[in-house]
Amino acid sequence: CYDLRFPEAARALAKAGARVIFVPAGFPDVRIDQWELLLRARAVENQIFVAGINKVGRDGHHFFPGKSLVVAPDGQILAAGADEESVLLCNLDFDLIKQVQTTIPCWQDLSPWAYQLPEEDRGSLL
Repeated sequence: CYDLRFPEAARALAKAGARVIFVPAGFPDVRIDQWELLLRARAVENQIFVAGINKVGRDGHHFFPGKSLVVAPDGQILAAGADEESVLLCNLDFDLIKQVQTTIPCWQDLSPWAYQLPEEDRGSLL
């Protein structure tokens, strides 16, 4: 679930042709707002579906509230779980991916060279 915080992981999967990314996770209640925000961000920035499956219940000192989500490429929440074990069902309209990509052509406008740090600067961010 920690990988959700790194947009590069989802981008690599989307570039490889993924139309849906499943994110199994253990996001505790104190960070559940970040859970929704990050799932929606990964869906929108990659124009794909993202399904986040979060842990439910208490584990030691942490409470995991569930709140699993299925997010569309336009950021809309298609299905949302509660704070108990449940099964989410929803239809994924894969034509929506093409519609979103046509409306906002991020993939054709992508300029990865513009985001590269010079080699000497890469370690200075840590």
